[in-house]
Amino acid sequence: MLRKFVIAATFTTLFTPGALAQLSDTPALTEAVVSAPIETHEASGQDAKDKVSEAAGRAEEVARRIKIMTNANTITIVRVPASIGEMVKDLPEKTSANIEELRRAIDLNAIVSYALDSEEITTQTVVAADVSEEDDVTVYVRDLN
Repeated sequence: MLRKFVIAATFTTLFTPGALAQLSDTPALTEAVVSAPIETHEASGQDAKDKVSEAAGRAEEVARRIKIMTNANTITIVRVPASIGEMVKDLPEKTSANIEELRRAIDLNAIVSYALDSEEITTQTVVAADVSEEDDVTVYVRDLN
């Protein structure tokens, strides 16, 4: 029993998304870990603000889905202006706690966290996320530039 635990702990430590990112940052490795296409784009304006606000309101539900997700159809990373990302601070305390839970869920999910790592994005910039019925993942991140 102890031997299985040690092997599992070693595997988990060696093959976390952060460790894989340190091993190589090649597109081939990204594709091997994340079989879903990764798209990135920027969004701004009222439409982006509304989408982030809606997704932030569902952070608890999305976190639960991401925790158990083993495959994604597509992963879209949407960079939003800092002003939209900052509105998360003005959300109710429960929603802010749910966003923190969402960030932890993303950290634990190898697929989504590696997709973010491959774009040099940390979960601390995540302001919301959404998962469709078809397992299309959209992650909204605060643009720090």
